[in-house]
Parts: sequence; C-alpha cells; structure tokens
Amino acid sequence: MMSFLNWSSNKLLSFGLRCYLVLLPWQTIFIVRTVFIQGSKWEYGTVGLYVSEIFLFALLAFAFYQKKIILKNISKSAWFLLAYVIIMMFMVRDRILVVQSLLHAVGAVGFFLLLRSSILSRTEIISWLVRGAVLPSILGLYQFFFQSSFTTSWLGLSFHDPSAAGSAVVVSDTLGRWLRAYGPMSHPNVFGGYLVVVILLYLQNNFRKSWWCRSSVLIITMALVFTFSRSAWAVLILGLVILTFSIWRQKNINDQLIDVYAVSLMVVVMISLVFGLVQNRLLIRSASEVRSITERASGILEAKQIIQNHLMIGVGWGNYTANLIQENPGHPGWSYQPVHLVPLLILAEWGILGLCFIVFFLYSLRKMFWQITRVREAHLFFGIFLSGFLIIALSDHYFYTSYIGNIVMVLFLYGALSTVHPHQGISQKKIG
Repeated sequence: MMSFLNWSSNKLLSFGLRCYLVLLPWQTIFIVRTVFIQGSKWEYGTVGLYVSEIFLFALLAFAFYQKKIILKNISKSAWFLLAYVIIMMFMVRDRILVVQSLLHAVGAVGFFLLLRSSILSRTEIISWLVRGAVLPSILGLYQFFFQSSFTTSWLGLSFHDPSAAGSAVVVSDTLGRWLRAYGPMSHPNVFGGYLVVVILLYLQNNFRKSWWCRSSVLIITMALVFTFSRSAWAVLILGLVILTFSIWRQKNINDQLIDVYAVSLMVVVMISLVFGLVQNRLLIRSASEVRSITERASGILEAKQIIQNHLMIGVGWGNYTANLIQENPGHPGWSYQPVHLVPLLILAEWGILGLCFIVFFLYSLRKMFWQITRVREAHLFFGIFLSGFLIIALSDHYFYTSYIGNIVMVLFLYGALSTVHPHQGISQKKIG
C-alpha cells in the first residue's frame, strides 16, 4: 500500500510539474490592488497573484511534503538576507510591494529546486517547455501578422492596438507602425526573453528529437523574430554562433548541428521578410526608437540620483517607482518606470548594506558554481547562458521586477548549471 502511495505521489508530482511548465507563460492574475495616477495605471504598483504562481506554491508544498525537495544546511547568509528584508518592510514607502517581491523570489527559488530534483528528467523538462511555448508563439504570430489582439481576463490577455500610444511598436517612415509580438505577456521584450531561453535549452539537449518538437522550435523561433526584442536577438545570435563553431571544432556533424542550422535558417528567412523593420529597429532611425533610448538614458540618471539619496539602505525592494512618485509627483502612472539596468536597480532598492548581504549570499553558493570547472562539457553552455543572462540584465529590468522575469531568469540559471551533475535527471528518451 505504501509503495502504491509513493508511486501515485511521484506520478502526481511529475504531472504537476509538466502542467506548470505549460502554464507558466500565461499571465492570468488575481488582482489585489490597482493604483491610478493622473488617470493612468501605475503598473509597478499593481499587486496580485498569478494563477500559475499559486499552482507553483501548491506544487512546492506537495514536493516538500513528499520530501522530493529537502533543504539542508541553509547558510547563515540566507537567514541574514531574509532578516534584512523583514527589517526593510518597516522602513519603506509601500510594504506590500516588498512582500510581493519576496513571494516572487521564493517561488523562483522553489522552481529552481523543482527543476534540479529528480521529479522530471532534463529531457522531459525541455520537451514540456517547448510544448508550453508553442501556443504563446502562435498567439504572437497572430498579433504580428494581423496587427491586432484580443483581450480576455481568463487568459490574462490585454488588448494591443498599433495606433494607440503606449503599445510596443516598430515604426518605419515607409511601412508605418507595426505591433510587435506580445504573446500572452506584458511586453515583447519579456516574451522574447522567454522564447530565447526555451530555444537555447532545446539546442543544449543533444538527445533524439521528434519531428513535432523540431517543428515546434521553428514556430517559436519565428515568434522570437517578431518580438523585435534586440536583447533576445543578441542572445540567440550569440548562442548560435558559439554552438556552430564549437560543433565544427569537434568535427562532429550530428543532430545538434542540424538543429542549429535549422533555427539559423528560420531566423534569416523571417528577418528577410521584414528587413525594413529590422533595419529600423537596429539602426534606431525612427522618432519612437530615439525616444526609447533617450528615456533609458534619463532613467539611468534618475537611478544615480536615487542611489545618492539612499546610498546605505536603498528605497526598498520593489519600491523604486514608488520613490519616483514621491520625489517627482504630477506625472501619469505609466511614466514611472524602473531603470533598464538590473545592477543599478538592485543598488537603488537595497543600498550598499543590502548589496553586501546579497554578495555574501551568492558567495555561499560558490561550491555549486565551482563544480562547473570539473565538467569540461559544462563550460560551453555555462558561457552561453551566463552571457545571455548578462545581456538581458544589462539592457532590461524584467529579470528583477516581475514574476515571469524571475522565472525566465531561473531558466537561464538552470541552463547554465544543468550539466554540472550529468547523472541527475537525464533520460535517453526521445523528445516529443
């Protein structure tokens, strides 16, 4: 009887993790608080719980109960970091934003532990990530080709109009305004980050893959191109170039090289179809692109000022835009944006004292990273995923400021570390 219960719980956990890998891109949310400033929504003041996040916490609770995840010897640095966050709650402008940020971070850490457990093999994880990215990719392709979207709160989808102010578009003097692919996410850049990490994880796995899985990845690649996310493009191109040279150096023409060539060819074909828009996006010719760069530059100046004013303890986790509202009142809610540079954002919110606790915590994890030096085949993908992480972290803020960004960051970390223990959770099954 006990063995049957263990078998059933294992099946239930594996089914739950598969479901979460499919659900994670969908942004259905139970909103607790919405704030409007000057008649405009303050996006980073919105408080809520995502349906997939609730599902993740339920899955984590069951995994802990079944002892599939066991936390042993939690370092003192982790407790110090948690204590600092608790103290921070009593010193910030908006405490509930600290609580929300903490919940997102706890969920992300739990997700990483689930991925590193033996619940699913690495092959199965990648297979279900690909499955989960197909429908969002098809939605993104629909949004771009039909230049329209639809709204439904059940799926967390918002309406986007290329003619409306605030919509993420690519503007050309000859081709007009083109809506970028949002998929089910809040911004095309976030969608692009999610899609590119799924593609890289797929290319990382050198096991046999079905035609369905290969076709799915080509659809995902098409959608990635139409997000027009420069950071996601850069990560993909860097990964493809490094993989190509690495495989050629080994003089081993295998399925992995075929996958790399197929993805590369799809990128070239899709870019050729919209070359005018791509050129405009990369050369920053339109007024909207210039305005975007100008706003990012002014955001860096704002961040430097906040850091100077709150150097030691920062403005509080998740409270960057709340502080902007306090120091620069009178603007519409949409205009209060985090700086698009994660290191500056962390320093502004945590201060030097908090940054020391973070560095102390990361130092306590050094053994996990040092193990990479012992596994030669881990070096290549560690470099690819770490480079991808840095490109996005230094050009955008969503890794740090949003729930889905935390999850995408974990997927980059999983890709970087997934070859450290080659024996753990690897199956020779065919993907798809």
